Amino acid sequence: MKNTLRLLFLFGFYPLLFGQPTTLWKGYFSYNEIVDLGESATKVYAASENALFSQDVLSDNIKTTNTIDGLSGQTISAIYHSETQHKTLVGYENGLLIVINELDGSMRSVVDIINKTLPPTIKKINHMMEYQNTIYLSCDFGIVQYHLDTLQFGDTYFIGDNGAQISVKQTAVFNNTLYAATFINGIRKAGLDNPNLNDFNQWTTLDTNGWTGIAAFSNSLFAVSNSGYVSQWNGTNFANFSYLLAPAVDMRVSNSYLVFTTENNVFVYDNDLVLLRQIQAAELSAEPIQFSCAAVKNNTIYLGTTANGLHTTTLSAGPFFNITPDGPLRNTIFSLTKSPSALWAVYGDYTVSYNPYPLDYYGISKWDPNSGWLNLDYPEIESAVGAEVASVVRVTVNPADESQVFASSFHSGLVELNQDIPTALFNQNNSGLEAPTVANTVRINGTAFDKNGNLWVTNSIIKNGLKVKKTSGQWQSYNLAL
Repeated sequence: MKNTLRLLFLFGFYPLLFGQPTTLWKGYFSYNEIVDLGESATKVYAASENALFSQDVLSDNIKTTNTIDGLSGQTISAIYHSETQHKTLVGYENGLLIVINELDGSMRSVVDIINKTLPPTIKKINHMMEYQNTIYLSCDFGIVQYHLDTLQFGDTYFIGDNGAQISVKQTAVFNNTLYAATFINGIRKAGLDNPNLNDFNQWTTLDTNGWTGIAAFSNSLFAVSNSGYVSQWNGTNFANFSYLLAPAVDMRVSNSYLVFTTENNVFVYDNDLVLLRQIQAAELSAEPIQFSCAAVKNNTIYLGTTANGLHTTTLSAGPFFNITPDGPLRNTIFSLTKSPSALWAVYGDYTVSYNPYPLDYYGISKWDPNSGWLNLDYPEIESAVGAEVASVVRVTVNPADESQVFASSFHSGLVELNQDIPTALFNQNNSGLEAPTVANTVRINGTAFDKNGNLWVTNSIIKNGLKVKKTSGQWQSYNLAL
């Protein structure tokens, strides 16, 4: 297991690093990994890996919520806002449910799913759907009721053959019938008037294929298959409606729109089932971007991405805006480096046996109290030095000149940055660094400046593993073999 540090940034960095007279805790989170979206009458809620933020659609104000405010540091998998009950529900991969009262900001942690005698790997909350003050939680083992009026769990439905645990991706109510899309066990249904839905015999199978989503929309029922085919229920069976070009990662009814999301496309349909807009990921950026979910509010489309935050655009063709709160690139960091006026974070890693594979292609983050966060993402670094820079594991700041920084890649060599701009990559081709024949990678880990301004470097898996880059630019090696 790789040795990484979960970035919670609960430290009071102001008093610890910069001597400011305050003892208040402050959290610095990455909000780039959008996992789900929720909506109220006046806000859009975005769930990132382990924190939330919301935008007021009237004022455009952004509000963040994280562990400082009471959220769990675990991984979020779903979010839902109940307008009638003024509550926001946050579901987690480990089965935890947090209920936020939007009227007073209080939070309630509900651990019933965590405490179920089930394998911990199947407790993930995949989706939440509200019907008559009851939330139906789709989980990797079945369906669980949660009553908003009493804040108590209700029945649990194991709807697989003979009561087996099966992964339910999404539920929908159509004509007083509860439908469940399962990943490999078809679409199953049961009448909501039936008082015995916890009996698997009361559930019937409509289709035996694998499905990732289902929703009631425009007086009909729609579902999307594992392969990305959208079908519409015609009263007898599911008929083909459209093809999304790839598997869907999200499907939802958002206000008066039906929205499908794949990694590379977002499709928005109106009540007349007319495709109003198709958005390609390449429209947002020349760099690779993957969508995770999308929603529509007040003529604005909200586009969640897997690593690039939340973007907005209009229903009609228009520009894109990134509304993600300021923060580091990621929440999982490998090392932190403090200089007199800034803090640096990097996200590459290696195992306890110093194996960097699988390689990480993440960037570098810098924070200072005056200008906030500066993020150099991987494509920017690669483009600047003209080569691959994988698994960056350390940052060393020149104590005599803070504008000069060196970043250690445990695969590609040593990156030099000046004035926060990558300017050079030192490797076996242009420096005294070496790559062993067996690995052909330049694995640089710890680095340090001495009092004379020379930079000392540890170069792994080679005989002369200690290097020094002198102020003159010359390199010298030392044999560390016993």
